[in-house]
Amino acid sequence: MMFGVNIMQIFAEQNVVMLNDMKLIQSEYNEADFDKSGDVTFHTEYDAYTKDVKEIKYIFENHTTMKASYGYDTDLEVFVNGQWYEINVKRSVDAVAMILDGNKTREGIFQWNIEGYDLPEGKYRIIKQLSDREYGQLGVFGERKYYAEFEIENTENVENTATTAMWCGIELQPSKYNETDFDKSGAVVFQTEHNVYAEDIEEITYIFKNQTAKELKYGYDTEIEVFLKGKWYEIPRRHDRDDAGTSFNFNKKRAGIFR
Repeated sequence: MMFGVNIMQIFAEQNVVMLNDMKLIQSEYNEADFDKSGDVTFHTEYDAYTKDVKEIKYIFENHTTMKASYGYDTDLEVFVNGQWYEINVKRSVDAVAMILDGNKTREGIFQWNIEGYDLPEGKYRIIKQLSDREYGQLGVFGERKYYAEFEIENTENVENTATTAMWCGIELQPSKYNETDFDKSGAVVFQTEHNVYAEDIEEITYIFKNQTAKELKYGYDTEIEVFLKGKWYEIPRRHDRDDAGTSFNFNKKRAGIFR
């Protein structure tokens, strides 16, 4: 184990993070640098790992008919005090391309080399790039970047610790959903008005954008979950009546309020 402290304690001064005697620099990426269209989804095999993990399986799922490729090169970043910082890992030779065919899934393994040390507890993400560049030219797919988040936890068996969690004095049950339960096709976009809110917020505006040729409906009932230690937990709340369906037509936006 590299450190006996949480990653949040590794500071020398404001905006400087030290990891294994290395000064980390703030990430060069913004959210706008990553593809959020839903054409391709990118995630790790698990949401959380033990500190002795040496490699992580990542998965690309291509929901389009377009073909793209990627190399071995992978960026690793850590989330500290609300900011992402780049961890200097040994670079791979990125000349070998793996092909991600249309409507296919492809897996790969990310292995880091940080002086042979384990990663401390904390929140991390790996970043990879997909491209359909051939002979120096980009095609319809273009060049897109993706990230997959995961957590390192100090536990004997991360996979078997997901029972309940305490939150604001309430015992929460783990979410009943898996990633495969959600539509990632990009046919309908669902988002909140803002990504960040103040603690005293009482209502949130959500937005549906229907990009299909069908009329769709949704009700008032809404579920809310909280992300704790690498897992989603359901927050119990009084359910609304869900029998009043609201329609919205194709190629239209529709907003609602969640209180």
